[in-house]
Amino acid sequence: MKFIFLIFCHFIMLHINGQKYILLDKRMSIAPLYADTITGIDEHKNFFAIEKSNLSGFLNTINKLCEMITKERGGVFDFYLGNTTRFHVIKTIFKKNEERMDVVITSDCISHKFSMHLCDVRSSNSFNLFYMKTWVSYIKENTK
Repeated sequence: MKFIFLIFCHFIMLHINGQKYILLDKRMSIAPLYADTITGIDEHKNFFAIEKSNLSGFLNTINKLCEMITKERGGVFDFYLGNTTRFHVIKTIFKKNEERMDVVITSDCISHKFSMHLCDVRSSNSFNLFYMKTWVSYIKENTK
């Protein structure tokens, strides 16, 4: 009976001490970091934090945005990932009737709010597509 109790306590301790957040470097210069808590310093170090459990959905949403660059017509779209992450997408007509996309990602982790400009309407669609695919590959290659 003691053995079962010790195993039960061991599993509880593993889950309590598990890393809950992934800190992604916006410049893609260092590998993502795993953290139990988020501090104000993480915001100023140019990190973007998401919950570890939302990572696959996060990558799927970015891949969906890559498809939207060329296929969808203009408008405003919002994608929510769990309770913490929001993708705000605006597709608009830019110079010379070229449709461009502006994407801002926000993430609320504990009491800290992170934001990142994933796509800029001033950049061409081909550059934004390249940047999003590069960011996805950076995350996939460097996460466990």
